[in-house]
Amino acid sequence: MRGDGPKARTVAAIRRLADEAEEEDEVAIAGAESLAFANAGRAAAGVRGGEGHAPAETERLALHLHRLFSAVARGRPVPAADLAALEEWAKRAALRRALVETDEGFRWHRREEPDEQAALWPIVDCAVALLTGPWFRRIRECAAAECGRLFVDRSKNGRRRWCRMAVCGNRHKARRFRGRGPF
Repeated sequence: MRGDGPKARTVAAIRRLADEAEEEDEVAIAGAESLAFANAGRAAAGVRGGEGHAPAETERLALHLHRLFSAVARGRPVPAADLAALEEWAKRAALRRALVETDEGFRWHRREEPDEQAALWPIVDCAVALLTGPWFRRIRECAAAECGRLFVDRSKNGRRRWCRMAVCGNRHKARRFRGRGPF
């Protein structure tokens, strides 16, 4: 990823969103990163009041991921077009990997080839890891009406409602408290 163009800024913002997730499990981190990317795509496209602009391919992938993960979060069938798009991206991402031998055995290594979409391949891998991993059933959409962000629910009882308690949860609780009236 070179320069400070729109794609570089978009990916940097996505990485910051993923860092906010504060996840510890590797697959959950991958999921958080792909969900953060989908959230950023939603914002870039102006969904629910988001602002900004992302390069066309980046925005298209993010919107596919957001629609796909939103369907999962709501318990609805995944849109076939979005699943097919992710599968196509995953196939293209796989072509940019090679098996390399290490001291511990073998692992996948991403080839360092000049590629306009190089920053997107790890996101695609993360999205596939989330869909095929143990956190698939824990994808949630924030309960705050004005938010709609997606997140991986890693709470013990699996009943987390807000993407971030400090923001969305606090707003909800403050509204509810104000609605009670004087004591």
